[in-house]
Amino acid sequence: MGTEGQHELYKLCTAGEQPACAAFDREMDANRRTYGPRLARIASSFCLETEGAANVTHVALRMRTVGIVPWSEPQASTPPSEATYDFGVHPLARDVARTGLYLAENHP
Repeated sequence: MGTEGQHELYKLCTAGEQPACAAFDREMDANRRTYGPRLARIASSFCLETEGAANVTHVALRMRTVGIVPWSEPQASTPPSEATYDFGVHPLARDVARTGLYLAENHP
């Protein structure tokens, strides 16, 4: 879904590099088309098992990445990198399988 190259484009874009922003936008559009519908079905399954599911019409998708701190530098002075990517708002898919994992009655 995300590559180190995409993360580098994101960092350059947030630093104001317009060509990097254009390249990042193209890559994210491709990711949204490829992964958005599948992730929306997963999110829909979750939403349908929560209270108030009858009122839900759409799911909003975001992905947050947090870099790791090398084990050899547990007290690193630089915090790990973070990025948040929007994958859009999708209609709730009511025809998805329900897993039962998120039903309140399964978790007293």
